[in-house]
Amino acid sequence: MANGTLKAQVIKENINPSKGSNYAAFGNSYYKKTGNVVCVHFGLSGLTNNYAANNVYTIPEGYRPSAPVYASGVSGSGGSKCNGVVNETGIVTLWPEGAYAAIDFSYIVGG
Repeated sequence: MANGTLKAQVIKENINPSKGSNYAAFGNSYYKKTGNVVCVHFGLSGLTNNYAANNVYTIPEGYRPSAPVYASGVSGSGGSKCNGVVNETGIVTLWPEGAYAAIDFSYIVGG
């Protein structure tokens, strides 16, 4: 404790995606929890493009949102887009315009 403040424990886990591959240039993929805030990042290549649905991962219990969380990111160069959702069962679905995706989700879990 410094100056009467408490630091929240940060728990970070790397993600091994079920579709596509981690892409270092986009920061690979991970989720982390600080207190009750969960941040999920995907940096992927090798996805099915043209806005096809890609179920890329299932977030473990304790890290799942209570309602769907939506986000938009990028899908390669030239302004390509990627949309995504983490649903309450933890399934992460991405709809990239190209074969790459860089996207972030943030939400509060528990209380």
